[in-house]
Amino acid sequence: MRILLNQHFSKSPQGWNSWFFDQMSIPYESDILELGCGSGDLWFDNEARVPQSCEIVLSDFSPTMLSNAQRNLRHLDRDVTFEQFNANAIPIDNDTFDIVIANHLLF
Repeated sequence: MRILLNQHFSKSPQGWNSWFFDQMSIPYESDILELGCGSGDLWFDNEARVPQSCEIVLSDFSPTMLSNAQRNLRHLDRDVTFEQFNANAIPIDNDTFDIVIANHLLF
């Protein structure tokens, strides 16, 4: 619903995912984790902007959303790891990732 509201009422000519990516600096060979990846739109909209050398792990609490992300991103010419877990109990060691994204995860 919030995405539809943004699309309908936003005055910006730039989409949210493009703007969000503009705010990040992604170094070459970064390890990236997104918590609450939803349907993977952030990566779908910005696939050409991420260096091929980056390792990407997308996670979501919802198995359905994770399945949607896998389906939406199957065309990407890169390996993406998909993991289902609760962002309040991340089963990955600290200092594993260079960038952690929690975009719209907390309400």
